[in-house]
Amino acid sequence: RSPSRGLGDVYKRQGKFNATKLSQEYLRKFKNKSKAYIETGNILKLLGERKKSQQFYIKASKIDPSNAEAFNKLGISYRTEDNLKKAEYYYKKSISIDSNNPDVFHNLGNVLKEKKKYSQAIKFYQKVKYINKKKPTNNFVVKPIISIAKILECVYFSKGKKKYLVSLKKVSKNYSKDIRIA
Repeated sequence: RSPSRGLGDVYKRQGKFNATKLSQEYLRKFKNKSKAYIETGNILKLLGERKKSQQFYIKASKIDPSNAEAFNKLGISYRTEDNLKKAEYYYKKSISIDSNNPDVFHNLGNVLKEKKKYSQAIKFYQKVKYINKKKPTNNFVVKPIISIAKILECVYFSKGKKKYLVSLKKVSKNYSKDIRIA
């Protein structure tokens, strides 16, 4: 559980929130200023302040242009606004910095799927599977099974029911108990 989750809940219950004050608290708490801005952005996002959260993610990316997490958060933020072009840009930027975060590959796959670029989306979803095989004990959010289910959706939409059923049959041997695939 991230520190922002707990503090966000406290602020929400109390009905008080001052983003500047919170970011100052985080700047004292974290030696990494970029992390402080990301955590502030996370709380703002939890509180429904998407535009403000975006500003903090932008600050984090400017403070540390090598912080892949800041760019992933920006991608998420723009995807929430249905700005798929900017979301795709920031996910790619995040991947160029850190190519071992399956969440970013999954996020980019989602954007490409929404843009109906199914074959490209499949490549990014497959990368999630590959990274998880390489490093299965990670603490990332996206599990490969979700990406596998997304691959099946892309196959269905791009290649039709017949190819989908063939793919489903192959996948269901290993994942028959998962509801997304069942």
